[in-house]
Amino acid sequence: MNFNPPSKSQEVEEIRDVVTCAICLELFENAHLLACSHSFCMSCLRELCSEMGSMRTRCPQCRATSVPSLLSLDQLPENEFANKLADLVREQDDNLTSGLDSEELYVGELLEPQSKPKKLTGKKVALAMLKGAAAVASLGLGGIYFGAQAVKRRRRRQEMMAQNPLESFICSNCQKAQIYCKSEVRFKCGMCEDFDLCENCATTNSFQHLHREDHLILKLKFKQRRQLPPGCLLKYKKARDMGEEIDYSSVVHSRAYYHTADQIEWREAISCSSCEQSPIVGRRYKCGMCQDYDLCEACERHSHEIHDKTHVFIVLNHRVKVNIISEPLMKAALY
Repeated sequence: MNFNPPSKSQEVEEIRDVVTCAICLELFENAHLLACSHSFCMSCLRELCSEMGSMRTRCPQCRATSVPSLLSLDQLPENEFANKLADLVREQDDNLTSGLDSEELYVGELLEPQSKPKKLTGKKVALAMLKGAAAVASLGLGGIYFGAQAVKRRRRRQEMMAQNPLESFICSNCQKAQIYCKSEVRFKCGMCEDFDLCENCATTNSFQHLHREDHLILKLKFKQRRQLPPGCLLKYKKARDMGEEIDYSSVVHSRAYYHTADQIEWREAISCSSCEQSPIVGRRYKCGMCQDYDLCEACERHSHEIHDKTHVFIVLNHRVKVNIISEPLMKAALY
């Protein structure tokens, strides 16, 4: 019997979820422990408490009134073990991508569908025990129940993926399983690893009411075909620079700063690169693999006919005051 032990990167991926903050959905940054045994980034806790002032608030995970007032946050104990685990995951991510130039697109190997789910080997059993220890350290005993619910959801996702490899996903809003077909597309957060929306939820809801306001959403018309590096699909810092400048009061894409490779320019309007509508009104689709290419909603419907069909578009429902065109925002190819 041939046995291929999991690589170091695979092992790190297994514990990534338990060292991810449930508020910002990123790896822990200076995580602190609440009385209910859940941990969150200190910056996330400060933002959570900023509107409450001197009042206590509820834990975002278990809803216990365990978050102290803003003035008492510094008295919370630091979760040193969870912070060290998060640093190890970051170090692994850096090692895997250190050989890539920041402007170079990562093109992974083509994926092959797996006909059968992998069996649980002795190595993976040991790894599962490590994940359990990490969960206790990062979430505390009070978080084990909620961790078990997350495991059930993940198991359901894995079972569905085993039946329909590379063709399925679960909507993070309606929790319904979705199968890729000619009429179904996937809306995926480009700055998180596990947030997806089906076409119905993405069409009938504003993204900012379902997910973080400063995160950018991608529209995927086809199923993933290539291996991806760890982390998010967009270059996080540059995507965050754009996400933080979204003006949710306007759906008219006009009057914006553009960061080019060597200067900052001012534009009165963002125009559609196909029909030349100016300014774009409503949904704007910015190509994540080109420096400066935008489509209006009508033109994007047949983007595969007027643009490279392997390119992925960023969905912008509202005006963005600062745009990055010095380099493409996607860091990896999906097709």
